[in-house]
This record gives sequence, C-alpha cells and structure tokens, in this order.
Amino acid sequence: MSDFFIGEILVFILLLPVLLRPFFRRLQRYANIPLLAVIAILVCLSLVLTGIRLLFLPLTVFTAIVFLSQISRIVSIARGLPSDYFGTGIKIFYAFLLPLFLVLIAGSVFFIPVPGYIPEKEVYFDTIRKKISTGFKYDFSIFSCSDNLAKNGSDKFLENIYEFAGIKNKKTAETDILDDSEESINLTPVVLFFPGFPAGRSGRDTLAGILAEQGFTCVAVQWNGQNIYPKSYQNNKYLRNLYEVYTAAFRRFSAKNESPLDAGFVGTQKTLMYSVVKDASSFVQKQFGTNRHLYAVAEGYACSALVEAVNENPGLFTGTVYILPETDLENFVEPVTGCAYLAGIKTPLPPAAASMPGLVISDSKETGFGFGEMPAEDPALAAVLQTGRDRDRKTALLTARHIVSWLEMRHPLSMNSGTKNTVEQEAKLEHTGTD
Repeated sequence: MSDFFIGEILVFILLLPVLLRPFFRRLQRYANIPLLAVIAILVCLSLVLTGIRLLFLPLTVFTAIVFLSQISRIVSIARGLPSDYFGTGIKIFYAFLLPLFLVLIAGSVFFIPVPGYIPEKEVYFDTIRKKISTGFKYDFSIFSCSDNLAKNGSDKFLENIYEFAGIKNKKTAETDILDDSEESINLTPVVLFFPGFPAGRSGRDTLAGILAEQGFTCVAVQWNGQNIYPKSYQNNKYLRNLYEVYTAAFRRFSAKNESPLDAGFVGTQKTLMYSVVKDASSFVQKQFGTNRHLYAVAEGYACSALVEAVNENPGLFTGTVYILPETDLENFVEPVTGCAYLAGIKTPLPPAAASMPGLVISDSKETGFGFGEMPAEDPALAAVLQTGRDRDRKTALLTARHIVSWLEMRHPLSMNSGTKNTVEQEAKLEHTGTD
C-alpha cells in the first residue's frame, strides 16, 4: 500500500466527523471536531512529498473547502464559545459536500496505486543531495544489495544506508577506491537512470530494486533548478511536477495530441537534460572511481540527451539503454556506437543484443513508456492518457528484467546467479502476460 493512499485514507477519516457533525446531535457535543479539518489539510499538503498524483488536486481543493468552512468555528473554540449551532444553509451546504466526498473516496479506492516491488534480497537505499552546476541541484537515489556492499567497501559515500523496505539502518566502513584495473572486474557495475517524467521518487523503483538484488548499484537521478525554466513557478519542483502531470492529462484531449501549454517547457527540459547527464556521470565517476563499468538507462525525452552525451564521448558508458514509446521511434536518432532494438517487452532479446553497446526498448502507448512507472503509481492519470493500468507491475517487471538480462550479457556478475534467475523470471512473466 503506497504512502499516498494511506495519506488519503487518513484525510477521509479526519473529514468524516466534520462533514457528519451538522446532522448528528451526538457529534455536536464534541466541540473540538472542527480541529480535525486543520489536521486534514496539513496531511493533504504533506502528500505532495510522496509525489504528485492526478487525484491530488481535487482532494486538496475539497479539503481546503471544508477547512475554510470551519474557520469561524475554530475561532469560536479558541475564544471558548460554543460551536454546535448549524443553520439550514449550513446543512444544505454539507449535504452538497457529502456526495462529493463519497465520489472522492470511490475514485481513490478504484484508482489505488499498485504496491511497490519488494526485492527478494535485502536492498539498501540512500539519497545524496548535491549541487554541481550553477542553478542545478540533484538528488541521487542509490540502490544497492547488502551482499554487494559487503563485497565492495569502496562505496565511500554510502555511510548511512537505509534498507529499501524502510526497516533497518546500517553503516558501511569507509575504504579507499581500488585503482587496480584488474580488480575493477570484481567491482559492481553502476547503472545511472534518467527519468523522463516525474513518476515518484526515482521514476522506476522496480528497475532500481531488481538491479540492486541482481548485483548492480543503481543511481537514479532527480534534478531541480533555479532560474532555468521559462516560468518562475516551474523552479519549484513540486509545482513543476504538478504542471507536468496536468499538462500530460490535458494533452490527451488536444486534437493534435499535444498541449500548447507545455511546448516551451518540454523543449527546455530536453535542452537541460544534456547538462544533467554530464553532471550525473561526473558525480558517479568521482564517487565510485573510473575503474567501474558505468551503464546508463534513459526514458522519454532523456533519451536524446543521453545519445548526445554518447556521441560526444563514446567511451563514457559501457552500455546504454533507451526506453521509448513506439510513436517516438521515428524521431529517435541512435548514437554513433549503434543499438539493438527490442520491439515489444513480450518478445525475447534479439541474438545480436549482447554485442551492441546500446539497446532501444519500445512498445505501444499502453505500456506508458516515457512516463516511468506511472501506469502503476497513478492509475487515474493512466486512465486519462489511455496507457493502460499496470496491474501487479507486470509491465515494469518485464521492462526491468529485459534491461537486467541485457546488462548481464555484457557484464556477467560472478557474485550471484543473477543471469539465470533473471532469465527464468523473465520467461515466467512473458508466459503470464500472454495468458
């Protein structure tokens, strides 16, 4: 169960006595019930920290309306005056709010986010916040397996590592980064992930979790900027994410399948993504050392920036993966190093994929490619965009295991039997998806 849905349930529980109080004399005896609306609006506003969802705005607006209707009663409570009188107009107003309240509950239950992927091994998570370029601030979310950390003490900056499931807190010893190129084979490869849409903490937590449990270290990049966007309010990452979610929804109803509201914004994002790729690559090389194999996975508009970085420095990455909806393939220009193509996540990897330094994964818009794991994390937005709902995260799992299989073809890991397990799980999922 996601944090957002738990927060929604809490808001509904807090609002229910407030909405029912005008109609039940027993509830009118409890003078402090209006204070529940204060707690509800605070909880609702805090939900933005878990990521913007399409239903966030209606719920927040409704909660704000209830809160504003209770201000006079809250003032009466503060003055020690009674707050249990409800006139006919107030009762009519609340009789109008109750059906809307039930609609919001039904929508939240029907569009409940899919629970997150639970790794089969202990996976540890930490976030490093850093300012690298002028105007750019980064959140580097690091996912790594405990076996991985025990084998490689060179993860110098992972001094406070939090378990992926949020249960434990462990520390690793600080050691020097290995310089011997022969020993670099035993160091875990690092996989950078560049999301193309604000879809939760790191865009593809399922991919990050599977990469970590298979022996890789995954670094998911989230970035923020000041004074680099067309409009000032877009400098705030929460307002920017809200803007992207709703322009994506409005684009669905545009005749050209494109919203004029976000044309300049998306163009700016694509331009800035090149700086993000360069900054993130430099950060990882500095922290992990240059003797590790570095891979990169990009999605949506981040793909063109990654291609540009590869063309400028072909030796920067050992391999790159590009996740695109099939409608974007026409405009995709592969890097000079070349790519293998996987058309559809239910098809096996092409035989030549292991020999190619790039892999392009594309599928129909029903997969939601370009939007991270949005079809699982925001089913309401998925319904509006008609991308299909990713029940049980099957699409996210298949995509992640295709990527891991390709990475292990190019870089076999001796620390576990990840390749065998991944291929077996991938085949099982493919069989399930065709049933």
